[in-house]
Amino acid sequence: MNYQTIMMVFVLVIALAGVFNAYKLRKQILCTYTSRSKQRYEKFIKSNSSVVIFEGKKFFIVPSCVTHRWHVKGMSQFFPTFIPEISFVWNNPYPVDPNTGEPTMLSPEVENALDQEGALKDYAGGQTAALSGKSGGKGGILEKIMPFAMIAAVLGVVYCVYMVYQMKGDQNTIKQAISDIFNKIGY
Repeated sequence: MNYQTIMMVFVLVIALAGVFNAYKLRKQILCTYTSRSKQRYEKFIKSNSSVVIFEGKKFFIVPSCVTHRWHVKGMSQFFPTFIPEISFVWNNPYPVDPNTGEPTMLSPEVENALDQEGALKDYAGGQTAALSGKSGGKGGILEKIMPFAMIAAVLGVVYCVYMVYQMKGDQNTIKQAISDIFNKIGY
């Protein structure tokens, strides 16, 4: 294997790892928790979960308190991903309301609904739709084809870089052939 092939394989592996990471993060929620000592913890959970546990305490996921942001840590620095996020504080089992910045105060009816199995989805009008920012119905075509478009773009870049290195090799071969021809002629 030559140097160019090794570099191309390396770039391809990094690109595929980034695309896989972005695809994996799409189906998760980033939960942030601020403890009593003002330390901040982050944890990813599946998007269909109804609770998250921090410091041994249950915190309930309320889809109306979910916000979205670009995740740019780790491998996501190269492939930023738009993910749902929800914030909690140590003194309330319900999330922080993004509109007011205060912990959510739920009515007794809503609290009873959250305690029942499966009622969270009914309360939110479908947690998947609430977390994805959709009002229901089919997902957008862009959202469906984005993973494939990213893979195609990465493969296109890898192919272009490979072709540039091949052309450099061809140029050296052509230069050598021309110099050999001139040497045989006597110039």
